[in-house]
Amino acid sequence: LTHTSGALIAVTGGARMDEGSCSTDEVVDDCRKFISLGLVARIVQVLLTGLMSWKEEQIDVVLRSMHQEMIDDTKQEECSWRQSCLDLLRIIFAREGEKAFPETANSDANLIESQISKGIDAAKEAAVSFLLDAAVIAQILIPNIFSDTAVHPHPDDCPSDLEKMKRLMELIRMESIHDMIQSNLVQQVIKSWYVKATEKHSSQLLPSPAINYETWPVVRGQRSNTNDEIPPHSSPLLGYPTSMSPVDVDPASCRITCLPKSYTDLYAQLSSLCPDNDQIALCLICGGVLNAGGKGECTKHASKCGGGAGVFFLVQECVGLIMHGTKAAYVPSIFVDSHGETPQYRGRPLNLDPRRWNLLQDMWCSHSVREKVISERSTTRQVIIPNYY
Repeated sequence: LTHTSGALIAVTGGARMDEGSCSTDEVVDDCRKFISLGLVARIVQVLLTGLMSWKEEQIDVVLRSMHQEMIDDTKQEECSWRQSCLDLLRIIFAREGEKAFPETANSDANLIESQISKGIDAAKEAAVSFLLDAAVIAQILIPNIFSDTAVHPHPDDCPSDLEKMKRLMELIRMESIHDMIQSNLVQQVIKSWYVKATEKHSSQLLPSPAINYETWPVVRGQRSNTNDEIPPHSSPLLGYPTSMSPVDVDPASCRITCLPKSYTDLYAQLSSLCPDNDQIALCLICGGVLNAGGKGECTKHASKCGGGAGVFFLVQECVGLIMHGTKAAYVPSIFVDSHGETPQYRGRPLNLDPRRWNLLQDMWCSHSVREKVISERSTTRQVIIPNYY
């Protein structure tokens, strides 16, 4: 469920970042496919529970025997469910291009068959629980996603787990388990799960080397740097440890590795880095120093640094700037005087306010920049032109 939720968030978040590049139907279809794959993974996970103590050849013999003994004297749905679960296990233990295991005497055959049957029964409840959670998450990410596929149960209805699963799959418009696993790609993915879990070979599905994993916000308290790497009068940036600044995001730009706690020190440091720049914006994620003079540099930088989300500090104006896509909004300055204020005419020393800094950290780590931008723009009279910063 965690991996499926991450995939759903990535799909919907990417669509919001690239507004207009893909239709809602395409996003919904991608989400449906991830939920389907997650459901198969959850069922496989339950089916394999308790089977790992036996040899693969023993399990293979029992699976072939159970497959041959499948009869239609049970309910059609129950028979179809058991058949789909057996097919999943046979995909895992199949031997492509190899001779099948001989059906030799297997003293543990009854125990293995009993364990498989228990796994098939337990997988029903696990599948229903997974689909319920996935449906709630999908509804939160894409409101009204199920508005045209409403399910109307009977008030006195007490459906079985299989009936609940069927209704949930109809609600999400998923194909049956049997149809899902007919795809060669899905079969390859299922096999790779087992191979990786048993650590016999390296994963068959390697991640793309083009993915920049460091663009995902770092959770507070899980940084790899130590306090010794941060100068005593400075604070680490929001998104990256000081030793892992993403220079490849924008190699040509100037940057700082940590945030001075004194506004005067920050102003002096940035002025020496960019003496010809009258309007400086500091990226609080990676430390990049940009031109805030209305050339759209912050917008371009945010698309590379934070996937369209950005948190900046406008040095000369002494105010915060948050951004998502082409929309931006001002937020209170992170530097305050001894009274907790940021006066318009600065005469008193300004220092980093821990409370306001923690609020920015929480906003960034919880992926709430977009919501904050919408909230601030709806309650202020200061309208920022799209792509201005």
